[in-house]
Amino acid sequence: MINDRKRYIAEKNKTLVMLGIDKERMPELFEALEDNYAVSVAADIDEVIKILGGSLESIAAVLFAACLIKCRGFDLISRLESDKRFVEIPVIAVASDCSGDCRRTCIEAGVNEFFEPPFKPDILPLRIRNAARAKDSVTFHEMEIMLRELPSNIYFKDNEGRYIFSSHYWHHLQSAGDAGWTIRGKTDYDIQKDPQIAEKAYKADMNMIATGEGTSYILEINTDGVQEFLQVIKSPLYDDEKKAKGIIAIMNDVTELELLKRKFENRSEQMDAELRVAAQIQLNMMPSEFDENTNLAISTSMIPAKNVGGDFYDYFYMDDDHIALVMADVSGKGMPAALGMTITKIVLHDRALTGGTPAEIMTDVNNRICANNKMQIFITVWFGILDIKTGNVTYTNAGHEYPAVKRTADDSFELIVTDNFPPIGTVEDIVYENGSIERGDRGCLFLYTDGVTDVKNAEGSRFGIDRALGMLNGLSDDTPQNAINTLCAEIDSFVGDTPRFDDTTMMFVRYHSDKER
Repeated sequence: MINDRKRYIAEKNKTLVMLGIDKERMPELFEALEDNYAVSVAADIDEVIKILGGSLESIAAVLFAACLIKCRGFDLISRLESDKRFVEIPVIAVASDCSGDCRRTCIEAGVNEFFEPPFKPDILPLRIRNAARAKDSVTFHEMEIMLRELPSNIYFKDNEGRYIFSSHYWHHLQSAGDAGWTIRGKTDYDIQKDPQIAEKAYKADMNMIATGEGTSYILEINTDGVQEFLQVIKSPLYDDEKKAKGIIAIMNDVTELELLKRKFENRSEQMDAELRVAAQIQLNMMPSEFDENTNLAISTSMIPAKNVGGDFYDYFYMDDDHIALVMADVSGKGMPAALGMTITKIVLHDRALTGGTPAEIMTDVNNRICANNKMQIFITVWFGILDIKTGNVTYTNAGHEYPAVKRTADDSFELIVTDNFPPIGTVEDIVYENGSIERGDRGCLFLYTDGVTDVKNAEGSRFGIDRALGMLNGLSDDTPQNAINTLCAEIDSFVGDTPRFDDTTMMFVRYHSDKER
């Protein structure tokens, strides 16, 4: 708080605005005040308003001649009261000689003080100061009424944690329901029914006073069979020397919000558990470890961006001499993409087993998906059929990433860039076409989704297909499992802690001719 000496100095530098007071008729008044205040004389009420509006912070009080109160149209008091800018400025009537009737009329009109001779220099400044304090008290009372209309509880404390004011008394406070009970002067230890809450509040207050840093927290209160959650936001108050002199705080009832939040958190945990089960089911739908024959080895990897994803791969025997290879990416993420993946994988698998070329199979699958595509998904698919006897691959590409091929042990990986057809699920009656890859004695095929090439690091750089091919070409051991492990480790190192927003799926196929048995 500002001490009396500082308050005296502050008031001594302020101005008294006078209206209708003649220095020649009341010299004693001016002599009693001139050592403590500056004086500004106004010619009329409009000039009083003008002076106040121009230097409001420097005004101590307005003094007017008491005899003016009986003048017709004298509306100084009502004009000052109607303007909220002047609500804290006391209005004082001054009389050189005045009857009791005049004094009563001034008081009934609403003056805050009434001066009459003798004008004592040691008393008048004190009376002006007290009038200002009384005006402050009225202003604070009006503020209390307004604050109590708010749903939030706003309160003030001193630097020892004692309450100065609180706009609301909530039922969880000790004795808050007793008649005449007041929070003023009490600490949290005095008013809180729960000593742990009191301890938490007191420690937060003392730490704030010591550090000057505000704080906020949620209180959970369980008393009288009622569960409440209160959000408390506190900030220190400072004196003129920038020292913490108290605390202002606002307390909000966030019970409904907190209970709703906890409900969603519980539901979120349940959904996470359900999604983990769905993810495991999805992984179980992928083909199990490939039973390598003499000519072929396959390894795969799939990392969903969420618990469940839209990428999928597949490989399966169509007959004794042919293996189907599938790499696909369903639009979207999460459960919709996972459902789209499941449907597409089943439809493609079942149709492939009935026979035909990749183009014929893809054309039929596309028409089936388009016929009942209520989710409006689309799927990019690379679908190939590998001839185990020759190592050659016949394939078709429905908008998917280009595969990379190494035809012999001495070659390097290169992209097989051909015309892409639209993804399945977009337009009915598309006639897909076949392409072919002829491989040498010892060839490799690398299939992937765009989650491999488009994944970004913290700087926003893409991993890219060139980086992937560079890794593959640098392998001293091109066994499928080593190739997949190396790429996964390189992608993990490249990405670091940056979140992934797309599934990352790969397949590596290596073929040996009969010459290398």
